[in-house]
Order: sequence, then C-alpha cells, then structure tokens
Amino acid sequence: VPAPPPPANDNFADRRLVAGPSFTLVATNDSATVEPGEPSHAGCLSHSTWWSWTAPASGRVNITSLGGNPTAALSVYTGASLTDLVARAALQIGDQQMRFDVTAGTAYQFALDTCLEKGGAASFEVLLSTTDLVSPTNGAKFVSPGPIALQTGFTELDGAITNVDFLANGNLVGAAANAPFAFLWTNVTGGSYSLEALATGVDGKYRWSKPVSIRVVPPNDDFANRIAILGNRVSLSPDTYGATREPAEPAERASNAGGATVWWTWTPAASGRVCITELWSTYLAFATLYTGDSVSNLTLVPYEPASDLAPRTLVANVLAGVPYQIAVDGALAPYYGPDGWLSFNLFFEPSDDSFSTHTLLTGGNATWHSWTYLATMEPGEPNPPGWTRSGGTVWATWVAPAAGSVTLALTNGFTLQGNCLAIYSGDSLTNLVRLADNRQTNGTYGMELAFRAAAGATYQICVGNNETDAFYGGVEFYLGLALTPAPTNDGFAQRAVLSGMSARGSANLAAASSEAGEPAHAGVPASHSAWWSWTAPASGRVGVAAGISNQVPCRVAVYTGESLAVLTPVATNDPALIPPAARGYYAGESVSFNGTAGTTYQFAMDSSASTDVPFKLELSLSRAE
Repeated sequence: VPAPPPPANDNFADRRLVAGPSFTLVATNDSATVEPGEPSHAGCLSHSTWWSWTAPASGRVNITSLGGNPTAALSVYTGASLTDLVARAALQIGDQQMRFDVTAGTAYQFALDTCLEKGGAASFEVLLSTTDLVSPTNGAKFVSPGPIALQTGFTELDGAITNVDFLANGNLVGAAANAPFAFLWTNVTGGSYSLEALATGVDGKYRWSKPVSIRVVPPNDDFANRIAILGNRVSLSPDTYGATREPAEPAERASNAGGATVWWTWTPAASGRVCITELWSTYLAFATLYTGDSVSNLTLVPYEPASDLAPRTLVANVLAGVPYQIAVDGALAPYYGPDGWLSFNLFFEPSDDSFSTHTLLTGGNATWHSWTYLATMEPGEPNPPGWTRSGGTVWATWVAPAAGSVTLALTNGFTLQGNCLAIYSGDSLTNLVRLADNRQTNGTYGMELAFRAAAGATYQICVGNNETDAFYGGVEFYLGLALTPAPTNDGFAQRAVLSGMSARGSANLAAASSEAGEPAHAGVPASHSAWWSWTAPASGRVGVAAGISNQVPCRVAVYTGESLAVLTPVATNDPALIPPAARGYYAGESVSFNGTAGTTYQFAMDSSASTDVPFKLELSLSRAE
C-alpha cells in the first residue's frame, strides 16, 4: 500500500490560514515531514504541520489540548520564514494548557509536531481573550495588609461573562459573579504578586487576563514611614515580606544584606546600654541603629562586636532624648532569603542587675518580670552550681509574711539550656547561704524551685543566664512566687484542740514542717507534720482515721505528754505496710487505742507527699461498757 501524501500544510510556506478569536487546530501528522532549517517544536522535531493566524485584537491567548495523539507538542512563533522565527510559547508533550500574550495585527505561526509516526490525530483549541485587570495597574505598590481593589474589564470579543476568579501567584484569592466583577482583597501579606483574572463565559470557556505584577510592602518599609516605639522594653514582631531598600539607604552592618529593610524610630528616656536581639525568625535578620532625620544623612551608631554565637544581637550605648532610627534587614543566601517573619526585642540594662538594686517582691503571691540581657556578675557574687562560664544575673528580695512552703515558677518562652534559679538567705553578697537551686534543661520552657520559708525571714532570689554568649544573648522571664502558709497547728506548741466523743481536724501537710526534737512518727523521721490535742471525756476504744484518699498515705502517731521531750507513744500506724486495696478511704486508717477518761492525748499527722490539699483527721470514741 503506498504511503499517504503529506498534509497540505506540511511545509511552513504552505501553512494554513486561520482567523477569528477562537479556532481549533486538528492534524494527523503520520505522513508529515520536517524541513531543513526547521526548529525543534517544544523539544520535538519529527512530523510537523503549520498554521498562521493574525491576532484581531491584543489580549491573552489560552491554548487547551483536546486530546488525541499523546506525543503531540505545539509551538507558537512570530516571523515570516523558517530562518527568522522567534519562539513565543510552547505546549510541551503531556501539558494540557498554555497562555501567552498577543498584539493586534501581529501574525503568529503555529507548528504542531507529533513525535510518533503512527500516533493518530491531535487537536488544540485556541481562544483569544481581551479580559483585562483594570485595577490594580501593573507595577503598583501597596502597603500590607491592604485592602487592594481588584476589577476586570471586557470587550465585545469576550461575549457574556458569568463569573470571574481572581488569582495571586496562581492561588485563588476571591471571586465575583456579577458586573462590574470586582473584589476587595484584604489581609494581604507583603511580597511580590502576579495577579490574573479568570473569566468564565456563557459558553463555558475560560478567558484569562494578562498578568499584572504588584508589590505589597510592610507599613514601615520606607524610612519616612518608620514606626515610633516607646519605652525601655519594646517588642517588635513584624514581617519583612515584600520589603524593599530605598536608593539612598546606607549599607547595613551585615556584609550580605538582602535589601528588605523595615524602619522604626525610638527616643530613649534614659542613657545607657541597649540590646536589640532577635528572638525568632524564619530567616537570618540583622538590626542596625542610626542617628539622623532623613535616609540621606544617617550616621551609624557604634555597636559592640557580635559574638559568633549571637550574631543577631546588637549592643550599643544610647543617650537620653536622642532620636534613634532602627533598621532591620535580612541576609542573602546561603541563609534563608532576604525577608520573612521575625520577632525582635529591645532591652535596656536590667535595673535589678546588682544585688543592691534588687527588685522587691511582697506578699504571699508575687510576680517578677525581668531579663538577663546585658546583665553582669558582681565581684564576690556566688557562682550558681553547674555553670561552666561566667554569666549575667539579676536579683529580687522577698520577706516571707508567714511561714510555709514556697514555690518559684520561672517561665521564659524558650527551650534554652543553662538558665539558673537560686534562692539564698542573707542580706549581703558576703554572707549568702544557698538554700536551693535549679537549672533549666534543654527542651523545657522554664523551671520550678520549692523551699520552706520562715515568717519574717528575708530571702534573695537570683536568676542567671549561664551562657551570656548564648545564641539569643540572654533571656526574658516571668517568675511567679506562691506561698502556701503552714497550718496553724504546724508546731507542737500550736497544736489544735479537739473535744467531744467525736472530732474532726484538717491541715495542709505540704506546707507543714518538722521541729527539732520531734520524734519519728511510725518509725519514719518527721517531715511535714501537724498536731492536735484531745482530752478523753470518757474511757473507751478510740479510733483515728487520717489522710486524703487511699492513694495518698500519711502517718499518724498518738502520744501522751505535754512537751516534745517527754512524749510517750500510745499508738501508731505505718501506711507503707498496708496494701492500698486493704486501706479504707483514708490511707492512715486503723489507728486505735484504749483511751482513759481525763487523759490528754497528742495526735501527730505526717506525710512526705507534696499534694497541696488538706489532709483530714477524724477521731471517734466508743464508750467502754
């Protein structure tokens, strides 16, 4: 069987003319050839056919593959001969759509190539759209978070439109179903955007607008729009997405500054050292401090060299009443890029850096807010245990309004290793006695410390940063102090009086203490005990139950005697020897003894459990027959 002849439009010179805003290209290229000097079409050069089309209007062309030969590729050119063709667009093998812009009156050449000789027919739909984004204009600049007005325009060539989708960088941001097909885009993050409108006609076909490029910048992108900040402790939590650099801006302190600068202005109320430190960011950012009132006359404020472990911390000396300009810029690759989200804090030297300028805490519940940025250690200051290098410390002092158990809870919001919390007695650096300490471990957001306080005693609280050169250069913290007063019957001399054939009492043993000379209860040294006294109104069997529940044991001991030194044991229990399943509601149940009328008995309840809930004691007397 002889081979079929090549298609009529096999050669460029014989290309088929097509016209109008919409048409379909269909070809079976099994017998098509290629010409000498013919370019490769979207990577394919095997069997090509040609068409020519002159755009009736300027706009955007959308080409859609209608299926058929799976190896078909389509390329679009301008030029009048094979030797002067300029590629304008290409639909690769396997692609379903492509778009390109056209100019009215310009001739465009279409080449359809199939890489397989027997691949069958291929077809493509070509649709010209004059849909346009009339707002915003190309190259427009907006301030985050907007709003940005999006609106489309059409010509008769587009026909009737039923819906318009608005896309930014290929993502849908809004839609409109009625004329004038407008949408107000809000909460816009800074950055560069390519905006497009996708209109759906009554014919169900899609019409694309030409892309419009805009840039959205932070509110303080320009020096003239810098944001005023106040105070000696300031948090800055902006993003620099979309930020730019003005032509007259000075070079930042970072040698590879990325050119995405945002600005603040700050006038300190006092002179001293200030620290501007990055707490968190999605990229590597640097802060720089200037004086001057315009971007063209800025003078860099000298700053202390940054540690290799704290490159994002700036330390400088400032003067009260002088306006300072703060610039934050990102670094170029190979870091994270020139812009992103960040959190910066500005700190003055802490006012409680030295022992003598400590913060005074008062009452049974108190909060201390401070930081170790720029903190130092004084000569003679004790070095907290476990420190491997000298760090900075801050101090608070507290006078206990009552005796009891004290919990110090420090939170800092960061999982940093090396922060230390210590509690001392003493009134000067030379006579401090450490009572307890704790050190933050990696992976935790703070730490706690517990100690017993004596009424009227003065305590010194120290928070330190072991590694002053740590990546963040210090830590900001909140410390909560909570005093749980000791029970009123904490001491033998303050024992509570019970009376009657039955009686009840309670005490928070977690806040209780033990006394010198106090006997071991149930054979266990006293730790957190409370006392009661009861005089038997009659003779009989006395039963005592004590505890919280059968899962929280306590020890109960019964004595006679009017002082600790002369106590005589009468009865006791040992909850550790009683299996939980055999206990009643009270873990210390089963204490009983024969009581004699007129005899005074002393009851001690003790527990090593740290449960901050009152333990209960119940006593009952069964009169002897």
